[in-house]
Amino acid sequence: MQFLVKNIGVVLVVVVILFRDTLFGTKNFGSREDLEKEKPAYGATISDLQAEAIAEQLFNVMVSWFGSDYDELLPIWKRIKNDADYNKVYNAFKKRQYSVTWKNGGDPITSDKYDLTSWLNYETTEETRAKLTSQNPSVTIWKK
Repeated sequence: MQFLVKNIGVVLVVVVILFRDTLFGTKNFGSREDLEKEKPAYGATISDLQAEAIAEQLFNVMVSWFGSDYDELLPIWKRIKNDADYNKVYNAFKKRQYSVTWKNGGDPITSDKYDLTSWLNYETTEETRAKLTSQNPSVTIWKK
């Protein structure tokens, strides 16, 4: 018991890490299993360099501790003209560390590597996704 009292901070961190999904109600958006597969980008209107720049811009908006703002995402999102462009950006983004617990870029202990679609799903609300889709209807990742 004395050990527990002296190391309560460490114990709390371990509990949060082990039970983060239960404690915080995190949701797995399901695209972690096939991350090694590149999406087809035939018909893209952007170059590989442009796709890499867009991927980095999206990452920079989403990586903060404060969540992703629609107004920051929209100008970047509008540069993606169709699903092939999105696929090219998706491929350039690859998979990156993200903590669903802390809603940021994460660290190797409390996070996993996720693809662009997962990052966007975790970082945006359903309302924001609907707004982005309405502003750019040619990108159909959220259409049912």
